[in-house]
Amino acid sequence: VGINTSPDGSLNPEAGDPLDDEVGHGTNMSGVMGAIANNADANYHGGLVGVTGFEPRIKIAACKSAKLESDVFPLIPGISVPAAKETALVDCLWYFYNLQQAGVNVAVINASGGMSKHINLGGLMYPLVADDYLLNTPTMYMLADLLEAADITVVAASGNNSWSIDQVIDERAYFPAAFENPNIIAVAASDNQGDLWAGSSYGRWSVDLVAPGDDILSPTPSVFPEESADF
Repeated sequence: VGINTSPDGSLNPEAGDPLDDEVGHGTNMSGVMGAIANNADANYHGGLVGVTGFEPRIKIAACKSAKLESDVFPLIPGISVPAAKETALVDCLWYFYNLQQAGVNVAVINASGGMSKHINLGGLMYPLVADDYLLNTPTMYMLADLLEAADITVVAASGNNSWSIDQVIDERAYFPAAFENPNIIAVAASDNQGDLWAGSSYGRWSVDLVAPGDDILSPTPSVFPEESADF
């Protein structure tokens, strides 16, 4: 199950393959969730060996909304970062909601990305993000309520700005993690010592838990030479 988004952000079954691209973020997260264990077999040619997800029996439906974008920070020309426009994310959320309404057991939506109006540059706050990428919109608030009513859990990253995303500091709030709906679980990142990762955002009221998020191994898209194609 899966669908792509067209360049204008609308859902379009003809827009292309929903599988991941060179950014690799979706594949990375899918591997963390569902990579198959004990696959170091001479007959296995399915991908990376040595990574195990936390629940290999899950089924993952993809909606590809993000890609490398060059207009996220209009005041910093020449910078491309992986990001999704609000319109594309809205269409993906509608897609998952409609899947559930059609009888598909959509239990959890993974929202590892997100956006805040401000970013952290050298410990200073800069309002640099273009409006098309901001997620604290009326439509997103409405969808957060709709997903709550549908009993769909949304697991959202707290962000990588190293500051509080509590909505009392609205300029630093990071969405969708900073939405107050109880079905949205905001997750900060810990390092391999169990401490808060230095790059992770946090929040006394907004963040619900901390999970390992530093140097996590997972499969990502790669182009292998022909002689290495059976890794």
